[in-house]
Amino acid sequence: MKVCLISGAFPPEHCGVGDYTDCLARHLAQSGVEVHVITSSCYQSEPPPGFQVHRAVRRWNSLGIRELLGALHSIDADVVHIQFPSIAFRRTLALALLPVLLRLTRRKVILTLHEYAIAKLISRVRQMVMAAASHHVIVTNPEDCAKVRRVLFWKKKRVHQICIGANIEPGMLSEQFNRESRRRTFGASRDSLVICFFGNIYPAKGIEDLIEAFGIVSKDLPTSRLVIIGSCDAANTLFSSFIKRKIIDAGIADKVYVSGFLPKDEVSELLLASDLCVLPFRDGISLRRGSFLAAVKHGLPVVTTISNSAPPEGLVDGENVVLVRAGDVQKLADSITMLLHSPETYIRVKQNLAALGERFSWSEIARRTLDVYRAVEDQTNAIGGTDNSP
Repeated sequence: MKVCLISGAFPPEHCGVGDYTDCLARHLAQSGVEVHVITSSCYQSEPPPGFQVHRAVRRWNSLGIRELLGALHSIDADVVHIQFPSIAFRRTLALALLPVLLRLTRRKVILTLHEYAIAKLISRVRQMVMAAASHHVIVTNPEDCAKVRRVLFWKKKRVHQICIGANIEPGMLSEQFNRESRRRTFGASRDSLVICFFGNIYPAKGIEDLIEAFGIVSKDLPTSRLVIIGSCDAANTLFSSFIKRKIIDAGIADKVYVSGFLPKDEVSELLLASDLCVLPFRDGISLRRGSFLAAVKHGLPVVTTISNSAPPEGLVDGENVVLVRAGDVQKLADSITMLLHSPETYIRVKQNLAALGERFSWSEIARRTLDVYRAVEDQTNAIGGTDNSP
């Protein structure tokens, strides 16, 4: 089978959907699929092993769609799999018609929606136009699955939930990694409590709540350290300045290490050098959070947040995660301190992470995605040609 993945961003560009596409392509290729990726032409990198990357699209506008269709014609894939959204797509309206155009050229089209529920209304409308024209739709979490199936009620059996996986895994480490040496680089000793945050830094991540909570924790634990693994993008420079000022005002500048953007192996080193990961999302934890899955894969107990809805299925407070109401800084600080002073809870949560992590293995994600591809092929073969039904 020949598959073409379409993603507006791809490594080395900083984009979670681009990282997802990279991981999916690698594992599909390991399953024997011939994989091609069409992406933006603004970045260049070494060709990845096992599949081909076509950096063919200069801008994702009407002209860019023509460039995309030209690349697809030369590849002649059995299945075209669109990843949406992407930082490169921006608000291009022409993309809403992409599945229709692909269907007109007799392509079999799969669409993965990574951020439906949290998108603005106009984006959700655009996503539903794309989804209605695609043969099958994949969503990455139960909340989005339920909502998309309600909208696309006539094709709800063609809407599939396949969770994302961690885009950073411990196997990416160099042989020279030494945990104690890495901890010393940001002033932590063997006995220090090291708390980490991982992800792109912008207001919805709740990083300001973590800074306040760490200020409380550090008064009780003066040797503790906070490691912020990530950076603000160019569009969030004001927020970056706000965070730096908040760290200084809290009097913890000597205890906080901000890494900036790092290669995957160095991110993995910092995760393994930490004792605890805190992810205080303003809208609560979701299974679409790659940073949470990366922490799980690295065996790090996680303190994270819930909003007004119930936690995702499989997450149990005090068993495989510690949950706090979003925005409650004092409770966040208390939960961090509780894990340190309750070895039984810390060990129980850490031990239960392995079973949780198995749910998000990339080999399983690739297998289930391949099942969707085969369903499209079976669906079209059963009627003797390309299925143009909605």
